[in-house]
Amino acid sequence: MRKLLNISIMLLIILSSISFQNNHQTQAKNIIQQDPPSISYLMADTITYFSVPENGNLAITFHHNYYDGNANFKIFNQKGDLYDEIIFHHSESDETKNVNFLDAGTYKMVACGTRFSYSMNFSGPAFDWKFVMLGLPHKGIFRVKEEETATMYFKVNKPQFTFYVNHELAPFQNRRGTIKLYDASDNLRSTFTLGCTNLNECFEQKQDFQRENNDEEFWYATITGETSSQARIGIWIDDNTFQYPTGRCLLLTISEEYYFIPEFENQDVSILINEETDHKAKIGAASYPGFEYEELYTAYTKDLNLGTFNHYVSWRWRERASNGNSENDDSDPFHINWDGFDFSSTEQRFSSFFHELNISPIVNIQWSSDCFISQHPALWDENQMDEYAELCLAMVIFLVAPDIIDPATEREPYLISAIHFFAEPNLLFNEYLERDDAIDQYIQILQKVGERIKSYPDERIQQTKICVSGVGGDSFGEEQKEYWISRILESAEEYTDIVSWDMYFKWCLEEVEGYGKDVEKIQTILDEKGYDKEIAMPEFNLRGGVPTSHYFFGSNYSALFLFGAISQSINKGMDEIVYFSLVDSNYEPRCKGLITSDVSMPPYSTLPPFTKKPQYHAMQIIGEICKGNILEISSESSQIDILASKENEIIRMGISNRYEASTNISIPIAQGTPVIIYSVENNGLQCIEQTISPGLIDFDIPAWKIYYLICGNQASDSSADITCKGSLQWSNVGPETEVSGQFSVSNTGHIDSYLEWAIIEWPEWGIWSFQPNSGVDLTPIDGEVYVDVTINAPDKTNKDFTGYIIIANVDDANDIDMIPVTLSTTKSKHIQMYGLLQNLFEKSISWHNFIKDMLLLFN
Repeated sequence: MRKLLNISIMLLIILSSISFQNNHQTQAKNIIQQDPPSISYLMADTITYFSVPENGNLAITFHHNYYDGNANFKIFNQKGDLYDEIIFHHSESDETKNVNFLDAGTYKMVACGTRFSYSMNFSGPAFDWKFVMLGLPHKGIFRVKEEETATMYFKVNKPQFTFYVNHELAPFQNRRGTIKLYDASDNLRSTFTLGCTNLNECFEQKQDFQRENNDEEFWYATITGETSSQARIGIWIDDNTFQYPTGRCLLLTISEEYYFIPEFENQDVSILINEETDHKAKIGAASYPGFEYEELYTAYTKDLNLGTFNHYVSWRWRERASNGNSENDDSDPFHINWDGFDFSSTEQRFSSFFHELNISPIVNIQWSSDCFISQHPALWDENQMDEYAELCLAMVIFLVAPDIIDPATEREPYLISAIHFFAEPNLLFNEYLERDDAIDQYIQILQKVGERIKSYPDERIQQTKICVSGVGGDSFGEEQKEYWISRILESAEEYTDIVSWDMYFKWCLEEVEGYGKDVEKIQTILDEKGYDKEIAMPEFNLRGGVPTSHYFFGSNYSALFLFGAISQSINKGMDEIVYFSLVDSNYEPRCKGLITSDVSMPPYSTLPPFTKKPQYHAMQIIGEICKGNILEISSESSQIDILASKENEIIRMGISNRYEASTNISIPIAQGTPVIIYSVENNGLQCIEQTISPGLIDFDIPAWKIYYLICGNQASDSSADITCKGSLQWSNVGPETEVSGQFSVSNTGHIDSYLEWAIIEWPEWGIWSFQPNSGVDLTPIDGEVYVDVTINAPDKTNKDFTGYIIIANVDDANDIDMIPVTLSTTKSKHIQMYGLLQNLFEKSISWHNFIKDMLLLFN
């Protein structure tokens, strides 16, 4: 009986075990949500997030299109570390390479490069696979041609939303695509047809949608190509579910069961500083103002601590007679005919701007088809090269040795960093010549110019630096810059003082470290050949396609990119670096400046005229840091950018977190050192902490943030500085109608200062009220105080009124600021005239500082 009982118990255990295994297998089957994801027709510079199992695999298939340089696929793990890097050479096409994931988790992949397409195919053990892509404003995601279709799902949370589509501008008629939008019930809600040549049509199309319910649901879009050429199409909506520094973004997925919101772990970064260094660096801008904007540019240049400019000059002042022959050339390129040159415009720019601000620009002597020698430089003969060398020599003498001009000019010499000619000569000379022939022609001209300058009997001329070669683009692959620079140094090293290139073929935040690697490549060439040369980058810029909206160039994205690119470059040995543009161009919809211009170009940019963008304030702290000697620093994160310097006993440091999660920073700082930590915000610096270092300072930087640290005892100046922001503009206002607006007042002076401010003057027209109209004890930490303005319009129709509200620092009669005001009363026939006056008023903002100085003078 007992034996039977034991057998029964054993059978029960076996059956229970079988039942448990069956249940476990059933539960395991329930975990399997879907097959591994697969997606095609993706284009360069896209970002994907995915969750994979242990021992999962990703196959990347690369498709060659005409593009510049190599394709670099960077994969980051959940801790923000670079997990793997897959590189496709520009000569490869239809190649497949694999990434193996040893550990399960969330990863991010960034496809860096230009003009290629690729597909992704995951495989591996059973797993609840997840996959999303990042849709960004005005950035293509798919390259699709005829009969190719991509389907993307996205989550909708709001009762109303706006759906956007765009096609990157291209000079080809045969790139077209269609986007169809479907709701959660598979109803076709809209169809968009996109070409690529009309800027207003291809750049952005949008439509507002109202949902029948407020539930969270998935809509989807199909993106289809219509021609044999690949359309480059992007989509996004104004309903963000994911934080990204552009401000707007959209998570897209191939089917709703793959959707997830990726999360990354907070990271810890230790920063070590070597305070022994003599490295100095200058920063500058590439654009130069029209004379009517000199007041504004002067203020910006001082504020940013700019030390150089890339200043373009050309041969346009050398006039030609009606028969096309030059009037001012004596046909002897070895005799300078001073009567044949008109340097008056250059004189005006140097005397009124560069000299006044102690700026030493890189003088770029350009060529264009309307110049004195209209023939293309790639086709010049010996005599034409000598003529160009004569011009370059005359320019140098005019700038640095005016006393030897005939007749002599009585003024001080002007400071210049170098002369530089034929910016991006590879792009210029390659119009007619193959690469090696192009380099040979450039070197021949360089030798002609260099010999004339370096052999000139005056020492000031001999010591003028020559900057070469300003190579731009990678149309022959990533070796382009190194190859040009190597060839130049081999043949004309004695005429090369500064090695330079233009770099703006990087787009993703995750690849800004490539700027530093570029500097290292050039430094390696110099070291291998035993050359001691300076390194410069006359122009650089992030690439966002044409056109590019303020969601890139007017957002925190651009601030992070600018700070990362410059800090990486300077840390690796850059001596002179020039930002692409200080103020937006008035003639192209690529809003790449630090400040908007007086021309509004919606929808490309909806920012008001003369608005300081977030990257302006990033450049501000770089300018402050560059006052001292650049320090050697080290950290263990590829998504943290750091730039530090020491001036006397003050250490200044900027730290940028280009990572999806918060980062803890620890820095050894001598015990007892005062430390002030600022956050670089979109409208300026905000003090977040003042402390005394116990020997190691420790703090957290949130995702996508830049911090600025000042370590040490600052100057005793504790004065306040009043800063006001905003403008008041009302149009088509009825007589005696009440309208309202707002502007801000802040103290941008010393951290310990207190500002007492008051509104002291306003226009005489209308009846005004301000709330508040004064304030006391405003500190920099307090940030902005907002003033509400109300006015009853004058009892006059068809009139335009302008003026200023003047706000003063009560304790400093010389410290005032102004808010521009314009108001127009109701009109009908005079609308066109108002438009003209409005435009004139907007331009009058540029006289802001001038008016301010005049008021102070008469005060």
